[in-house]
Amino acid sequence: MRSIGWTFVLGVALACGSQPRRAPDSGGGAGSGSSSSQQPVPQSECAGLPPAPTSATSATVGGSDEPSCGPAMGDGSGAVGLQTTNPVHATFLYFMDGSTGSEKSWTFRHGPSGSSLAWVPQPDGFIAVYNSGPAAGSVVTLESRDREGSYLRSSASMWGSMVTKQVPSGGMLVAGVFGWTNEVAKKRQVWMFSPDLAVHWTNDLAAQGAILGLGCDGSSHCLILTDGGSSGRITGQWLEANGNAMTPEFIVLESFEAGPDTWLETAPLIEGGVAIRRVDQQNDSSGRPYRTARWLASVGAGRSGVTDAPAWLKSRPDTDLAIVRGNKAYAVLPMGAPGTDCAQKIEVLAPDGTSCGALDATIAAGQCRTEDVAISLDGTPIQPLPRAAGQDTCSYRWWTHALR
Repeated sequence: MRSIGWTFVLGVALACGSQPRRAPDSGGGAGSGSSSSQQPVPQSECAGLPPAPTSATSATVGGSDEPSCGPAMGDGSGAVGLQTTNPVHATFLYFMDGSTGSEKSWTFRHGPSGSSLAWVPQPDGFIAVYNSGPAAGSVVTLESRDREGSYLRSSASMWGSMVTKQVPSGGMLVAGVFGWTNEVAKKRQVWMFSPDLAVHWTNDLAAQGAILGLGCDGSSHCLILTDGGSSGRITGQWLEANGNAMTPEFIVLESFEAGPDTWLETAPLIEGGVAIRRVDQQNDSSGRPYRTARWLASVGAGRSGVTDAPAWLKSRPDTDLAIVRGNKAYAVLPMGAPGTDCAQKIEVLAPDGTSCGALDATIAAGQCRTEDVAISLDGTPIQPLPRAAGQDTCSYRWWTHALR
């Protein structure tokens, strides 16, 4: 059928409420893609930021042998990637024209039970991360494809226990206890791969605990989050864009209590640094997973002082955050859930958290199973649509450059 390529972002479950360590539409649904706001939009803070009314582009991919609809993504060139999976551990990515919604190509890859694959967007094209399994002796390989879906290159294989994370400016961060498969010794280290999969830099990690999360800001300053060694303690270390250490290991959170399947994720902030959120995964009544999230803290780039997440962010649980409008605004992206309001919206915020309106992404009236809304690197919100009973395809819609 299709020709495969994988990308995988590894999540590490935490076994540990939390406290920061302080410093001393249209097209497939009811939504028209119109701009909406429940309150008057402040003119000074929001000048040029509110979403303009726009129509959606729709696409349907997959088939009866791909029963699971995966996440959507978009690169910086206008290409959209739509992911599906099938029961024999195969993951597909459909490469779509962002302007027309037409399919350009597709690829797939399958692996043994326990293997994983995920795709992540790049400034031009996509990187797949394939992981052979969850064990400490897993093999991870990176593969890159261009905006048309054509294969470009693969990295050499790495062996060990690794966590990977997309870098906002392009490339991939890999951290853990690992090395190349032809090396006998593994090291506790972090590597930065460029978009062309060349190793840009390497460095040893100061922390000895398990890696619980990674995150980079828009200037490629990267924060490594680790188990601090005592109950409920999370530590971190900042690395420069060239890989040099900006800080020693420092305390990020105290008294962190995790659920059965909990991990940490970050989002870059306009002023530099990152916001940290906890993510908890659970299953709905039919066994389908969904995630909830809560914003915990923010950390300035190169700083060992941690503060509470700003009030405007903490008041928006179950969301992700992305920088849009040429680094001048945030998009608040709703996460999916079962039996929830079908009226999703993508809210736009000024850098200080002022609400500047929202893009209406209502799917239908009433309640439905929603999914996580994503946004491409060129400012295109992408929404997976609910799968109707008996439907054996996956439907998506997006608003091209609505928040560029």
